[in-house]
Amino acid sequence: MKIVQATLSLTLAVSGLLGIQILMDDKWLWAAAPSHAYGLIGFVSIDMILVVAALMRVGLATVSAALMAVAQFAAMLADVVVGQPEGVPSTAFRNYLLGDTEYLGLLFIQIAILSVAIAGLTIPLLHRRSRLASFLHVHLRFDQVGYRYRKDGEIESWSRAYDPGGLSSMEIFLGTSS
Repeated sequence: MKIVQATLSLTLAVSGLLGIQILMDDKWLWAAAPSHAYGLIGFVSIDMILVVAALMRVGLATVSAALMAVAQFAAMLADVVVGQPEGVPSTAFRNYLLGDTEYLGLLFIQIAILSVAIAGLTIPLLHRRSRLASFLHVHLRFDQVGYRYRKDGEIESWSRAYDPGGLSSMEIFLGTSS
């Protein structure tokens, strides 16, 4: 989990730094759409707060990072589709945004943040499933698929070896073990 938290912090920091770079370099953003610039300031601020939260392993940092990545990606995509400032033709604004490498970098880093956050949220779930499988493997006796060895050495097909009081009915679904 330390690697995931460090990677999440790194991607959030890259997002914040790209946002700062856009705010410093893009004079047209400030002139034509200052509300978009203020929105970017908000996203950059939240990214930097989440960097610190992820490094400190705050419980909701990963979920918050995923939600903010989705929100920022959606806002940036909405800018491309319908977000042109007043008096600017939509195709000109769209071409301007899609030609800006910093903007595209910021857009795609949101996908990276979301991917890392999803990985961080699912890894504990996968470990729990693994522990359950290990428990079942160690504590239950499994035999060949389709057959069951009885205690007296006889082999019965599973369909005839059903024991309503025992665990043998589960064996069909869980597989085999030696």
